Amino acid sequence: MKLQIKTLFTLCSIFICTMGIAQEDKNYRETPLTEIEIKNLFPAEVLQQIGAEFPIFRVYPFEDKDGKQYLILTEKVTKGNIQDENSLKRSIKAFNVSFEEDKTVKVRWTITDYIDETEKSIGFWTQYLNLKDLDNDGFVDPIVVYGTKSNYGKGFEEGRVKIIIYHLGQKIAIRQQNSSLDDGRLTQVDQSFDALPLGIKKKVYDMIEYLEDNRHALFLSEVKEQIKNSLKTQKNTTSSFD
Repeated sequence: MKLQIKTLFTLCSIFICTMGIAQEDKNYRETPLTEIEIKNLFPAEVLQQIGAEFPIFRVYPFEDKDGKQYLILTEKVTKGNIQDENSLKRSIKAFNVSFEEDKTVKVRWTITDYIDETEKSIGFWTQYLNLKDLDNDGFVDPIVVYGTKSNYGKGFEEGRVKIIIYHLGQKIAIRQQNSSLDDGRLTQVDQSFDALPLGIKKKVYDMIEYLEDNRHALFLSEVKEQIKNSLKTQKNTTSSFD
């Protein structure tokens, strides 16, 4: 009897720990620099070198085999405060930068987008930001997500969503057009997505589900199923070589 109770307690402990890890990962948030840190690292002359023209929304530090790097998110506000999710923003631009030994700044890659005539606002969705090494190769695999609000519909139901993945210098994108009508929804996945490591694709699939849970997007079911099946296929292929 005591053995059964002990076994049951052990199984419950494992289950609770597993659930805790899963919940911690879903609620994981990157930690941005403070305003003071941003001003010290990126004064006006440095921002001019980078080419940053819009106000800084957030700056996130990360480090891998390539050394210390920063992801700078900037947004052009037309109405409201830059930190307010209800404010209206016309354009966005992100910069992945690092400092050279002579203190000059190097721009590694950028992201640029802006609203069209059917949209009223665009902004980075940092709750989905990933700056982790997802395939354990020593290099961070940045995933940046942003979206738009349309002039039509409620919330984000008619807006665009873009998931951008950087893997070993290659840019891969998933583009989503939301719509309340089935025929109006469109999901485009770059072909190079299929060749990504399993850990990155799994993270992106989890993000897609998280976006839908938060009503930021509604992806085509056949595209979701295609990604899900590629995870199973790749997992089975990987296991056969273990």
